[in-house]
Amino acid sequence: MYNFDIKDDAGYYCEAQAVPQNTSTAGAGGVKQLSGTHGGIEIVAVVTTALALADTKVFSIALQTSSDNAVADAFATKETLYTVTASGATAVAAGTVLARYVLPTDTERYTKIVLTSDDAAMTGAVSVYGRYLPR
Repeated sequence: MYNFDIKDDAGYYCEAQAVPQNTSTAGAGGVKQLSGTHGGIEIVAVVTTALALADTKVFSIALQTSSDNAVADAFATKETLYTVTASGATAVAAGTVLARYVLPTDTERYTKIVLTSDDAAMTGAVSVYGRYLPR
């Protein structure tokens, strides 16, 4: 089974979600419980609609974790999955894999994705999901 992802049953963190413009936003798929997977889940971020970013502007995708989902402020960045600072007008083609990150064994119980851009005119969409790693 080459070139095929077996997605985890928690679903997408965000599926073809439009990138934010000059702000941060959480993935529309919400918070997932993926702790205790012992290195069996890889988080994948992929461009679904071509990204366009203006010169000197920054776009990033962060994985945040928390042991307590009841308090929104309890989430902290575990890993920045992808970040780019544009040097000139920058485009990223649809289908480009931006990041792959295996959840470590010390991942807290709750996880979410946060997309951040400081470009008021940024366009495009991304999908972020978990996939099972074959063992």
